[in-house]
Amino acid sequence: MGKLMGKLLGRPRGRSPTGTAAGWRSLAGLVLVALAVIVAMARAAPAAPALGLTVQDAIGPASADYVVRGLQRAQQDGSPVVVLQIDTPGGLDSAMRQIV
Repeated sequence: MGKLMGKLLGRPRGRSPTGTAAGWRSLAGLVLVALAVIVAMARAAPAAPALGLTVQDAIGPASADYVVRGLQRAQQDGSPVVVLQIDTPGGLDSAMRQIV
């Protein structure tokens, strides 16, 4: 089976692909590509952090305005995520609909 594999792969029996000059060139090429990818990732602009909004009272016009302005700010800043933490007993239906 070793002879057959050697013939199929085009290399003498007992030689590993990294033992040949072509193998070393392939390995060096892969290392260079990996380094280029790492450098490109390091230079990429970091994403804007997530924005956190907290509502800890009854939902009313003021809290609805706070959430709407926070969402607008997140959009302007390019924040990919908004975390909305709500600890409320409830509130006005109209204010809730403004938030949603």
